[in-house]
Amino acid sequence: MARRAERVPAPVRFFGAWEIETGCYVGEVYLANPDWEVPTLELGYFLTRSKTGMGFFATELAQRMIAFAFGDLQVARLDLQVAADNLPSVAVAERCGFVLEGRQRKRHRRGNGDLVDRLWHGLSQAEWIGTEASGQRPTGTSTTTGPNLV
Repeated sequence: MARRAERVPAPVRFFGAWEIETGCYVGEVYLANPDWEVPTLELGYFLTRSKTGMGFFATELAQRMIAFAFGDLQVARLDLQVAADNLPSVAVAERCGFVLEGRQRKRHRRGNGDLVDRLWHGLSQAEWIGTEASGQRPTGTSTTTGPNLV
């Protein structure tokens, strides 16, 4: 019980990211919707338009936040929701090791008014630790390639 009391009850933690070489703002990653009884958090991320589609910025941001959530915050699992038609974001979830757990039909409204399905993904701390212990990181998570972010 004392351990739960030490946790910060903030509803959302946003972290900005900038590319070291250029100083350009890349995007943000966040943790939200805590449930400290489990404990679990929801992971989210978004990029500036100029940084989308490159295949590594969102993955790098997500990987760093996953390590923070499981390592520093000691959550048991992370949730991630993605619009089903956002294929690049679905690919990020898969590269990070998230497992598709469900689909809510017509649950997300696009800016143009269209309704699309929402996909729910999950990743447990045990799954994350297992990939690190085996030396097998999920695809696309090498620390030696991709951008240098702060």
